Amino acid sequence: MFSRLLLAASLIFSPLLAQAADYPWNTLREGFAARNQLLLVGYQEGDREAYNLAVERVNRTPAGLPAEAQAAWQKMKELTLTVDPEAGYLELYTVIDFDAALQAYRSALGNADMAPDSLAPAQRLQRWQAQLELLTGQYIARATSASGDGYRTALSDSLPPLNQFTEEMDAELKAISQALAGDASMQGKLKSVAQQWAYVKKPIGDLNARSVVFVVTRVVDKIQRDLSQ
Repeated sequence: MFSRLLLAASLIFSPLLAQAADYPWNTLREGFAARNQLLLVGYQEGDREAYNLAVERVNRTPAGLPAEAQAAWQKMKELTLTVDPEAGYLELYTVIDFDAALQAYRSALGNADMAPDSLAPAQRLQRWQAQLELLTGQYIARATSASGDGYRTALSDSLPPLNQFTEEMDAELKAISQALAGDASMQGKLKSVAQQWAYVKKPIGDLNARSVVFVVTRVVDKIQRDLSQ
């Protein structure tokens, strides 16, 4: 396991993923974000913009990956091409298979079970960004399902309930801010991110009270853009 972690930490990724040379959480975030866009395709009929964003993300194939990770990423690309953005829905098997590919990708990187406090602060922030995309995807799936429970996959079953997941994300963002307390430029950025996160964490964690899918996705997109600058 340790050797896999060293391999994952030393990977060099495509220039299209600007920050990914430091740690593979950024490419994992791209995979989660692609899945989130596909979920939105199913939610809003004819959402070709969301579909194009999903295709764009999976076409950013990271370089230098282990063979298992390359195969998982290729599977995500193939699944994206099976989606019809004009249909106004997403086949459940597509979501299940996409989640399986994401799990395989995360496992192949060797860092799926890494404790956040074992990472350097910058890497820890990248991990938080990846987890934010994972949380957003779970929220979209549940908010847009007929039952409110969302789809059931091995990935979704391995995650905590949305309210608990949100609390964990909240605590982790505060810990990251403390870890970067000596970085004045990052403190300004994290303060803005914390304000945006505070705006969406309550509706995400309390899905039964209200569903504001597009508000959440817009704010999360803004958080990711701010952190990537």
